[in-house]
Amino acid sequence: MKVCFLNRNPTTHAGGDLIMLEQLMSALLKLGAECTNLYGDWQPESLHHFDLIHIQHCQFSWSADNFVKTWQSRRPYVVSPIFYPDDRLGMSYHSIEHALERSRAVVPLSFAEAREITQLTGYSGPFHMIPHGTEERFHWANGENLQPRIYVMCANARGQKGEGIVERVCKRLELPFKYVTGVPHSQLHHVYRQAKVFVHSSPDDRMSLTVGEALCSGCRVISSTRDRGNEWFPGIVECDPEDETLLEVAIAGAWHYPEWDWQPNSRAREMTWDRAARQWLRVYEEALR
Repeated sequence: MKVCFLNRNPTTHAGGDLIMLEQLMSALLKLGAECTNLYGDWQPESLHHFDLIHIQHCQFSWSADNFVKTWQSRRPYVVSPIFYPDDRLGMSYHSIEHALERSRAVVPLSFAEAREITQLTGYSGPFHMIPHGTEERFHWANGENLQPRIYVMCANARGQKGEGIVERVCKRLELPFKYVTGVPHSQLHHVYRQAKVFVHSSPDDRMSLTVGEALCSGCRVISSTRDRGNEWFPGIVECDPEDETLLEVAIAGAWHYPEWDWQPNSRAREMTWDRAARQWLRVYEEALR
């Protein structure tokens, strides 16, 4: 099976969507699929020798270009929406509904994302739910302490709304604090392994990739109530990323409480990229029938 992925130009800026793309392609290649990531100045004819097109994102201006050229190529396609509730990003909600209706499969990361798509665009399904995986280098076994857990870690990048809330809370609680921003993804597992508490406080990042990585690394995780992927981790602690009072209670409890529910961590380790790739292959096969 030959699959062509259409996303965005990876040289523009790094992001969780590109990490997910790279990891899924790698896992699919191990299972025998032929995968290509196509971006830049390409024409509809470039898609003719592929069996199926996999489009990531469904609402940016370059998303519209990907959809139009795919329609012109007359090749079947599936969509990973990675949907944001903002109709100013390049495609109207009506256009998104039309693009999803013409696809062979729409595969959001969670039921929460599917509900949001239905509420805002009118597309009501069907949906196939496939959570992302987590690379094996992040995996940590319960009770295994390879390094001291010495700080509270935050995934909220510098310059984002509410970036200073977690830092202020940690200062009041007199807890050591570290931002994750600027660390190459290839080295990130070392940083997670030294964090006792991980706070996912970004009001914009809804893909839960960092949450899964932190859980696999053995962190006590406080996830944003806005992260759609929380449903995959039963028992995870959730907190409004802009409620400073609740964050202070949650961080203090995660740091000092002697007992901790490791069920979300165990669940995260089950979500491998091999598992995700096998689920995607079933979707591809169904889409080509």
